[in-house]
Amino acid sequence: MHDFSDLEARIDQALGGQRFRLRQRLRSIDQARRAGKPYDRSLERWRSELEQSVQLRARRLARLPAAALDPTLPITVKCEEIQHAIRDHAVTIVCGETGPASRHSCRRSACKWAAASMA
Repeated sequence: MHDFSDLEARIDQALGGQRFRLRQRLRSIDQARRAGKPYDRSLERWRSELEQSVQLRARRLARLPAAALDPTLPITVKCEEIQHAIRDHAVTIVCGETGPASRHSCRRSACKWAAASMA
């Protein structure tokens, strides 16, 4: 007997774009199991696809460059405060004197924090 709840939880480790399809297919496999129909081959194919997706996501996350913030920029002093605001609120507006370097640093920091929260 298979524990489909453990398999369902593992889907969160797959690539975001494949999660919906993986969930739908797992539900179909579970329905076949409950109906007494053969499902072993489908489940093994599904597990293989899930593992490939999980491994691909892990490789992509490992290749993400580390975001290094320029300590000379004024925004760097507020990084922790901005990070908490991004984490705690759906929308965060950062105001101040900006130039190309500050805008780039702010975007790069936001991406870094978002990636850290998804991992």
